[in-house]
Amino acid sequence: MHLILYTGLAALALLSFHCCQGENAPPRDIHVYSYISTVTAPDQKEFAQSVKGHVLVSLRGMAPRRKPSGAVGPAQQLLVQILLSLETSPGPFAGLLLLDSHGLAERLLLPPSTNSSDTRVNFLKAVASVFSYHKTFEPGVEYDASGRCGTFYGEVANPDVGSLDPRKILVVDKQKLQCEPIGQPIDAGVWSVSPILRDKRVTHSWMRYYIRRDTGLLQKAMTFEEHKITFALDGDVSGRSELSVSGEQMLELLDDESKERKTVLAKLSGLMKTSTSTQLSSVNFHSSVVPCDNVGLNTTITVTSRRLLRKLLRAVMRNSMYTFQIASDILGKGFQVEHLALEVPRQLGSSGCGIQSVAFEAETLNSPNVALSLSLLQEKLRGFEKVIDQPARISSAHASLQLIRFLRCLPSDLITVQTVSTALGFIPTSNKDLHRQVESGWHNQLTDIVVNCGTELCLELLRQRLVKVTELAAFSKLGTAAPREVRPARTYLLSQLWPALAHISNPSLKMFRELFALCYHSLPAMEKVFLANELESDSPYTCLLTISTIASRFRGRYNEERLLFSKVAEILASFITLDDKEYVDNQFTRTKLLAAFTAAEQVKAASLSEPLLSLVQNSKIPSVLRAAGLKALGNLAFSDDTTAIATIVTKLYDIIDSPARGPLFARSEDELIVKFGAFSVLLNIEAPAPQLARILSRFGSKRQWSLVASCRRLVDSWCAEELLPEETCQCIRRGGLLRTGSKKQPQVCSPGLAAGWSGLAGTKAAGEINLISGDLVDHRPTFLSDYSLQWVCGPHGEFRSSNLAINLIGAESEAKLMSFNFYADQLATLMGKDDTSASPWLSVGFSLLRGTIPPRQIFSGSLTEIWSILTTTPNQPTPFFLTLRLPVDVRRYIPLSSGWVLRNDMLGVTSMELSGALKSSVWSQSGSSLIRTRAAVAIENLVTLVPSRNNDNTNLPVVTLVNGMGSAARLDFVIQLEMGGLPDSICMLFRREKTTPILRWTGEHVDAPVLRQRENLLRPLPKPEEGSNKHYVLTQSLRLPPASYFLGAANAARCRTMEISDGWN
Repeated sequence: MHLILYTGLAALALLSFHCCQGENAPPRDIHVYSYISTVTAPDQKEFAQSVKGHVLVSLRGMAPRRKPSGAVGPAQQLLVQILLSLETSPGPFAGLLLLDSHGLAERLLLPPSTNSSDTRVNFLKAVASVFSYHKTFEPGVEYDASGRCGTFYGEVANPDVGSLDPRKILVVDKQKLQCEPIGQPIDAGVWSVSPILRDKRVTHSWMRYYIRRDTGLLQKAMTFEEHKITFALDGDVSGRSELSVSGEQMLELLDDESKERKTVLAKLSGLMKTSTSTQLSSVNFHSSVVPCDNVGLNTTITVTSRRLLRKLLRAVMRNSMYTFQIASDILGKGFQVEHLALEVPRQLGSSGCGIQSVAFEAETLNSPNVALSLSLLQEKLRGFEKVIDQPARISSAHASLQLIRFLRCLPSDLITVQTVSTALGFIPTSNKDLHRQVESGWHNQLTDIVVNCGTELCLELLRQRLVKVTELAAFSKLGTAAPREVRPARTYLLSQLWPALAHISNPSLKMFRELFALCYHSLPAMEKVFLANELESDSPYTCLLTISTIASRFRGRYNEERLLFSKVAEILASFITLDDKEYVDNQFTRTKLLAAFTAAEQVKAASLSEPLLSLVQNSKIPSVLRAAGLKALGNLAFSDDTTAIATIVTKLYDIIDSPARGPLFARSEDELIVKFGAFSVLLNIEAPAPQLARILSRFGSKRQWSLVASCRRLVDSWCAEELLPEETCQCIRRGGLLRTGSKKQPQVCSPGLAAGWSGLAGTKAAGEINLISGDLVDHRPTFLSDYSLQWVCGPHGEFRSSNLAINLIGAESEAKLMSFNFYADQLATLMGKDDTSASPWLSVGFSLLRGTIPPRQIFSGSLTEIWSILTTTPNQPTPFFLTLRLPVDVRRYIPLSSGWVLRNDMLGVTSMELSGALKSSVWSQSGSSLIRTRAAVAIENLVTLVPSRNNDNTNLPVVTLVNGMGSAARLDFVIQLEMGGLPDSICMLFRREKTTPILRWTGEHVDAPVLRQRENLLRPLPKPEEGSNKHYVLTQSLRLPPASYFLGAANAARCRTMEISDGWN
């Protein structure tokens, strides 16, 4: 078959509705199709839906367009009149489809009274999409009900045409690829902590046309579209992780003499209005000129017939400027002009249940679809308390996920806020009430659940709780004026509530403004309380870190955002800048600087580079703090500010070139950690490879082997993680020409002695910097979860700083899951070395996803304090940090070419508990410490059919498909040491203890459309031995064995020497 010959008669194919039909027989101008559209999911009977009806179609020719010059162009247009009648709808629905000269949809015209939430609109658009196909079947980009799609056409060989005559039917398939929906409602988006924590969708979509060869009449059309949705980082290939939904549609022409056609025409033909415009015409070809039954794929098209065809088309097509006049005649004045993209019906808040409350129609507790009272709300929430009170389990994470979804369904008016607050007991009335809540695991996690909810209702609840707890903390009272019961309130506010607020994924500008004002006005009083030693170890700057985290999401979209962002940057700059003030080394100053550095890494404002550079060049500041400042400098966002980058590079070179005892270094032992930090910044800002090699050569020429080895380890780790191009790695490590593939003159790298054995081996004379990394979970190419550990030791082997980070790496980006940061100075004095009059100290900071707890001092070196730590720290794992976060939060709307709209929600909760323990023996002068992380995760992928707002289906149940996955693990980080053998008697162990369960489940939930009538808010998972319950079916249940992680050859050797092989006993 030569399909191209058929396309030569494309105009006849599109005008075939009128070929060989007289203008005096209007009913015969109308083609009647039976219609059916379905949506299904495998093995899910309740989800399946279908609509049936009839479609009446009439085609009219439109005049060609006028060019700007006034000349008439060759483009011809067609106007397709469509009347859709569905069995379940109160009446038929009409529309006009305007096709361009290629036969593709240009616009859709609808009646003036059209309601976008009417389901019939989408089914009409789905039908109209069937009649939008390229008249010459050329591949390209088309727009229809599926959105913007790449399309390919092909003739089907030996098709099954059913009762039709295969000799008279041409079957053509249109495949649609990479369809992108046109626009999404404002409640759709990725609210996850990182773009890699999102959904992944595989789509198959095609349309099949059955066209008569003799007339080009569309005899039958079918559409099929399937979506398979899963979590992007799920490496499962068995299909258990997928949610599959498909939609189908079929139009089939009824025979002219059929009883069904006559019945439909008798009922509906009167609604097929016509226009009196002379610019609209049916096409009537005389049989002696162009016999309709002779027009087919095998017809030889002569020059005469081509000219005749063009002449006849020009005769009936006049001027497209009358399109709107015709539409007014048929549809009525004030008709609506739309594209074929499906409409997402406006939803009620109780059914939309999204994080963006403003996207839905407002309701109250008394609204028909809510109908909740205080007693009913308390009853429905009661079941969650017992389950969520047991953290870091799959069951508690899963229950928290369900509670978050329910809270998002509630209205956000003030009465609802008060009712929900009362039902949850969320706002404490006194310090005694707050203390009771803090001691409850349920209430501790409840705050996190409300943070993860993120709607206007939840944000208002959080604001009220924050204001009340700040009031109870009474920072304005000092000493005896502050009652004893305010201390727990202060600790809770600074160590739990403010850090939790950093995880708000959808902060409003109003909320940000109020949080900023509360923090800004409270800071002076909190600093005074800290200086009076009434905050114990808590940092008064926790709120500043929360504000900085939220500010990083407001980067100048509006003037007020820019002003608030600039104000935060100004505050941080004032914290960092010493001006002419003498640096005073005390707990307050160190706490303030470390908090400012941590906040600067969140804000990333380039304006902070100047105060940071000034600070790191100050030799009177401890080198550990200067290194922390350099770490913050390397994480700023400089964009394309070449002047700022050049200034930074120049000053970093000054630091690197400075002698060991000079204006930038008061002590020779400060050189290693500061110069290593400067080299790290140069790597971060992508300094040229020859310059980095030259720096290594300079270190080597000065025999600074500790620096050379440390910097080489850093370069090696970057190269191993593919953060540097291969040619750059070769150039820095081995020297030679740097070949970049560009036309520029090749540059030469000269690392000198740093490229030799001495550069690799190094010495410990000036200290040592170790870099270790490894894989926690390796599911490449889907994702990789790794850990990195860096620790710095001084010349006497004393600990100076460390960082343990756990990251999640995807194909496109990565996310930091959690990290521990340790900073210390003068610990050599505890070993009887260095300046014994100096005061040693140790601070620890922690971050998880978006939130950060600033470094707090836990040790300041006195013998009394050491003894207190040894005697009061629990020798068995004791929880000190509990959190529940929503790292995965995605909503999509998926249009199906068959007219249905799906709502896809993907939510993932992680519940984490950190415990600590310390064992020591004065007699053996040995000890061991433990940081235990217990974490559980539950992720659910949900698909719901978006309901319309028609009166005929407001009481229909809401059916949701569910596919979930959960796991729980325990990670132990253990440090064991023997005082007599320091610094070579420290052994570190990092292990995943016990077996790790992995569960997968599916479900089909049928909910009442009214919140009051929903009986199953909490749907527990079945136990592995059960396999299923009335809510879910387990599709996988397995356990991973324990594992140990490599922390470097040197550490492994020390552990063997100390004969340590087990973890925490």
